[in-house]
Amino acid sequence: MAPRLNQMFSLALVAGVGVYTGVKFFEPMVIEQLEKDGNLRKDIAVPNYDNEGELVGPDGLTDSQRWEVVRKENNIPSLADITKKEEANSTSPDKKAA
Repeated sequence: MAPRLNQMFSLALVAGVGVYTGVKFFEPMVIEQLEKDGNLRKDIAVPNYDNEGELVGPDGLTDSQRWEVVRKENNIPSLADITKKEEANSTSPDKKAA
């Protein structure tokens, strides 16, 4: 009985993840097409997306822009800054003094 239960649980998990990611992927495209066709209902709040398909919040910022603001407010270095520091501090075999 346990192997059958594991198979059913696995199938349900994979199906659930597939439906969730499918909805997240296709939602901006469906909304855009409904707007173009004039079939989008005006009485339902529709999320806004930028031209790259990223969700735009009520403040006009995307999630990545919001995280950038938080990072700057708290003086947290970006990944590019960390990588540049590590490259500057590391010594490559070509630069070592013999």
